[in-house]
Amino acid sequence: MKVILFDDELHALKFFEHQIKNLKDVKIIGQYTQPYITNKMDQIRDADLIFIDIEMPEVSGLQLAKQILQSHPKKPIVFVTAFKEYAAEAFEIDALDYIVKPIELKRLQVTFERARAFLASDITSHSNDKPLLHINLFKELTFALLNQDQRIVYWRTSKAKELFLYLLQQHGRAVHSSELIEVLFPHIDVDKAISQLYVTIHHVRKTVKEFEGYISITNHQKGYILLLNNVKIDVAEFEKQLSDHKNISTETISELEEILKLYTGSFLESYDYLWAVAERERLDMIWLQAASQIANYYRDRGSLDKAAEWYLKICKMNPDNEQAHYSLMQVYASLGYHLLVEHQYNELRLYLQDLNLPMSSFIKKWYEGWRKSI
Repeated sequence: MKVILFDDELHALKFFEHQIKNLKDVKIIGQYTQPYITNKMDQIRDADLIFIDIEMPEVSGLQLAKQILQSHPKKPIVFVTAFKEYAAEAFEIDALDYIVKPIELKRLQVTFERARAFLASDITSHSNDKPLLHINLFKELTFALLNQDQRIVYWRTSKAKELFLYLLQQHGRAVHSSELIEVLFPHIDVDKAISQLYVTIHHVRKTVKEFEGYISITNHQKGYILLLNNVKIDVAEFEKQLSDHKNISTETISELEEILKLYTGSFLESYDYLWAVAERERLDMIWLQAASQIANYYRDRGSLDKAAEWYLKICKMNPDNEQAHYSLMQVYASLGYHLLVEHQYNELRLYLQDLNLPMSSFIKKWYEGWRKSI
């Protein structure tokens, strides 16, 4: 493994060199006390791993790392420092590792093990044709590759998951750090919130590393941008397929029903995110309109059992939808399902009663007339 060392202190470089010589299959191809890369691009290109001291004059190690990553975005970088307080800023750059001086040999061995694993995974990701990655946002966040079951990913913190989901919803758009702080850390001191954001970004990047080649999060001016490659999101697929089936007919009804199977629950239903409410309500309304269209289609053509099936789905998803309850009662009445009419009426009545809402007079009038007719 070829490495480069940047440290403004010569004695620190010598000690680093001494420690690295105790490791097998590691070769130092450059040692520099000046944090400039103008005449070092060939060595940087050839290096497998770059160690950078954070505290350097004129150009800090963090600035140097950003310069290197501009031309070599996947180059693994390890930050070295005598001060732990730089860790949050280092996390923002998504370093491979962060080690504190004095550098111990055992700790250095851990770093090289991580580097070898990273390089091996990078080779694998470039050598294989990757299947499509499916990200599901209806009900809860899950991931699935081709022919694999959906699975839930472990997140280091709840804020890391929320940050990922917020960036995912905005994917392809640069999101300013101030916007992220307002969403995630609205009641925290600004300096502390910035530090928390850096750490949370680091946790997100570490978690999505297993999806390298599919998901990337990069720094963009004073914020971040999440980019997707070879990824399908169920929400986007749901809307796209629906837009292609605007007209309902005998030929398209089955396809439309299949599309609505993508809707397994409300958008991020399992999470209490205030910022997700508007999108959740919008998607619920899209589903409701399509489901109502299907139910009405079956009712108007005399397929009453199928119509009842869809009206019932609407009532479960949207229990305060009086029109759906009313239509379902009418269908049950036409089918002669008297007990189900009673059940549906009482279910609506109790639901509205719990909300201190009156039932619409036209439903009461219809129900009273139906009761007299049986």
